Amino acid sequence: MPTLSPIIITDARISDTLEIEAVDVACMKQDPVAKLTYDFNETMIENQRRQWYFGLEHPRCRTLKAVINGVIAGFITVVYPETSYEPTYDEINLNEALEDGLEMMKPKNEKLFEDYYINMLENQRRMSLKLRKAVITNMAVLPEYRGLGCEFLLLERILEAVRRRDLPMIWVEVATGLTPIYEAFGFMAVKVEQLDLREYGGEGIAELTAMNLLL
Repeated sequence: MPTLSPIIITDARISDTLEIEAVDVACMKQDPVAKLTYDFNETMIENQRRQWYFGLEHPRCRTLKAVINGVIAGFITVVYPETSYEPTYDEINLNEALEDGLEMMKPKNEKLFEDYYINMLENQRRMSLKLRKAVITNMAVLPEYRGLGCEFLLLERILEAVRRRDLPMIWVEVATGLTPIYEAFGFMAVKVEQLDLREYGGEGIAELTAMNLLL
């Protein structure tokens, strides 16, 4: 366990890409669905890094980082629904998104990638573009820094940022075991989806809970 020190929450910048991507991949390697989907080879990691380069400078996205002892211990990302140039929901072609994802991420389990990650992407885009909600797309904290308050502070600060946008609602889809931190801030579960990992060569059931918070 790292020595306890103040947790500093600030905006992530392009210069943080390598550290943010490293946190993201480290947490993915502990996720049962991600481990079943990806090989975590150089091609996959490089494309993950490129996505972060794009995301950290995109006007619709905001990522906050939690820094402890000069190390990025975790992050949270929200996507805002409003811009003057975004595509309409009907213009989004999920088949193209699937093809692009397969090409970039090179998943070892293409069926699981389609059923889980593309379904999650569709849910996020529908909430953001059609229903005009802010969407938390990712929150990750390195295992050795969990339990120190990073998750609480990241969520608290991102909610403050969303409220300043005067948006009616924020939406998130998380593994069911992670719902208590969101419930502490008033999020309510609206839907639970289950995926039998045995159908993909794995073990157990992956469960996702969709949650809303009225702002």
